[in-house]
Amino acid sequence: MSNGITRDQFETYESIRQSGATNMFDVVTVQALSAGVLTRDTIMEIMAHYGELKGIYNENPKISHLFDPADCGGAFDGTNVTSDADPGL
Repeated sequence: MSNGITRDQFETYESIRQSGATNMFDVVTVQALSAGVLTRDTIMEIMAHYGELKGIYNENPKISHLFDPADCGGAFDGTNVTSDADPGL
């Protein structure tokens, strides 16, 4: 469930958050920085459901089922990689 928040809206919010340009609780400034993409209500909705939205929009469902870190083994010593999946690596 995305609560009606589009990917574009979430990514706009996230880019503002990651930029560090403002405190995200300063909704007026966040709205201004979004160049019309975010309304006050949209910002509040994203804040209320941030974890859920991040899970929806920051995962690539096309490949997430292809890679499970628990299935991987090996070691990196800072220079060389050894893998129990392929001893030739």
